Amino acid sequence: MVQLIEPNWQITESTPATAGHQIVYLLTVETGSGPRDCVLKATPEGKPASCDVEARMLAIVDEHTTVPVPEVFGVVDEHDALPAPFFLSSRVPGEDFDRTGLGGLPDDRIDALARSSGRHLASLHAMDAVDGYGYVGVEYDEALAGGRPSGDTDQLVVTDATDDWTACLRASVEGVVDGLDETRFADLQTTVEPAVEAAIEAVDDPADPTVCRVDHSLDNLLVDPDSGETTAFLDWEFQFAGTPAYDLAFVERSLAGGSWSFTPDAPDQHGRIRAALVAGYREAAPDTVTDRLESNRTAYQLLVDCHELFNFDDALDVFGVPEPQREAAADRLRTTVHERCARWEA
Repeated sequence: MVQLIEPNWQITESTPATAGHQIVYLLTVETGSGPRDCVLKATPEGKPASCDVEARMLAIVDEHTTVPVPEVFGVVDEHDALPAPFFLSSRVPGEDFDRTGLGGLPDDRIDALARSSGRHLASLHAMDAVDGYGYVGVEYDEALAGGRPSGDTDQLVVTDATDDWTACLRASVEGVVDGLDETRFADLQTTVEPAVEAAIEAVDDPADPTVCRVDHSLDNLLVDPDSGETTAFLDWEFQFAGTPAYDLAFVERSLAGGSWSFTPDAPDQHGRIRAALVAGYREAAPDTVTDRLESNRTAYQLLVDCHELFNFDDALDVFGVPEPQREAAADRLRTTVHERCARWEA
């Protein structure tokens, strides 16, 4: 697989990564001009292809923003015998964590992590790459057989794009709310549904669409162990075209630990992360975005909570959270949602 991309490189060390949903190997290769650390990533059999999309997203973000991402050396989109699509990239220095690692970080490291994330998100949001709101994908005319992917933003496509942000919000959460009757939170469905509609109607966020990070959890980052600064944004398989303020609301929850943040022993770092995230964003961009986050925060928080309710058990399955702790977390989340919904009662 490596030699389809770099024919003269030889693997000297190979370690499979155990986390995540993709096939990932951490490699050391001999390049002829010295050793180099790399990452090989492939789509497992039976799962939807996403590595081709991720490789191109990495190239686009690398070319058009200051967001720190791995360099993609090449991608193989199709292959008869190997688990394509796959790509080879650089290995960026930094420490990796799972999202439960937030509990072991001191406050100053959490501040640095969130603040640096805010600065980089401002750069991502400044990339003029999409023309409508919706889910973002990549389309390319020619499959690659080891070549470097283009960083051209014309490859980005928005599925069923709309220029109506309110309609996009409604479409993005409708299936989530309808699906609550299949979760442990079915009792909340009749409470959530009218509150969500009221919240969406109240949103006033007339920003142009931008590529949103959304899933910015600690396990999708690399972090400088000394400073706490973010050294790399990893995992670009899923993107959404929304407003910057909406993205910041999701990033806050992701960094705080998502569903895990509601478990009994998890620290509640939402407020600390929000403050540092906003401060970092303001270092790199005008206050307009963070002002819109504040004015729309209660509405966006309820939408974030809806996705949390829907994905709750799948998210905690990853960490093997036992049922007693899971039920306690569900109770905390349920209380939060009841409080948020009460703000939108007629």
